[in-house]
Amino acid sequence: MFILHHLKDKYYIAVLLILVLFFIAFNYSNPNTYDSYIDFSKGSPLIHQKYSTSDDDNEERPLRIVISTVISPNVTIEDWRAFADYISQKLGRPTILLQRRGYKEINQLLSNGDADISFMSTGAYCSYHGIQNLDILAMVFYQGSLNYQSYLITLASHNDITSIDDLRGRTIAFSDPLSYSGHMSIVNELYTAYTASPGHYFSNYIYTGSHDRSIWAVKNKLIDAACVDSLVYDLILKSHPEDINGIKIFQTIDNIPIGPIVVRSDLPAEQKEHLQQILFNMHSDPKMADSLQNIMIDKFVAPQPELYAPYKKIYDKVMTDL
Repeated sequence: MFILHHLKDKYYIAVLLILVLFFIAFNYSNPNTYDSYIDFSKGSPLIHQKYSTSDDDNEERPLRIVISTVISPNVTIEDWRAFADYISQKLGRPTILLQRRGYKEINQLLSNGDADISFMSTGAYCSYHGIQNLDILAMVFYQGSLNYQSYLITLASHNDITSIDDLRGRTIAFSDPLSYSGHMSIVNELYTAYTASPGHYFSNYIYTGSHDRSIWAVKNKLIDAACVDSLVYDLILKSHPEDINGIKIFQTIDNIPIGPIVVRSDLPAEQKEHLQQILFNMHSDPKMADSLQNIMIDKFVAPQPELYAPYKKIYDKVMTDL
């Protein structure tokens, strides 16, 4: 397999990138790729319940939970089902677990009032400007911190890549346009240091749909570099080190607050308080310990909305100017 930057002819670069995008899209949507397949492109509910979905907030209507995953959904779906089931049991109310392919679609779902509670990525939350106002219920505490980083990775054999300066004219993989660690961290770095956009700085770039797919693209020499969520990288390093073998971290950006759990602001106060207490106590239940670890959560803690303020400003500034 050829490395893209070894190809001098732009025509062949474009053809190969098209093939890469097709391969990633095929793996993302092909039901035979995973042990259990769910059609996320249509946002199908993952837990099917026969209850009314009217706008009346009562105990009969299911609580609609939408999740924003930083790992390919097939990897953690059973743990998210356990999360939704736990909330259902504690509330004595049915839940529907929803998924959308991209962060923008999740924001649209929340903006339209079609979800009640959401596990949002940092980028999805900081870029949100929907009609429906949101409140932070809780933040994630994991591995002794509320924060994580953006790792810039490449093959260990690329001795000539030691910083973002060395990526000019190269190729890079992003996870999602609204992801902070998987996209906006680099966009902001280019904007502040070089007054450049990715389209002008890199020869080509692709969106893979998740951080583990970005790691895979680097591992398989389809792309020169990628920026990925440090928590995902470290989890894969621990659970499947062979998938990281031959990859190096050449730069780290920021201490980013982990994405929050949010809820519709117009949900009754007593319901929000009840949900918050369920989240705060969830880690104490032995039945939930493994599932929480699998989705990179030690426990939920009280929100600190001010931690997201600098990143909201970055999205407002950079996305407006570029």
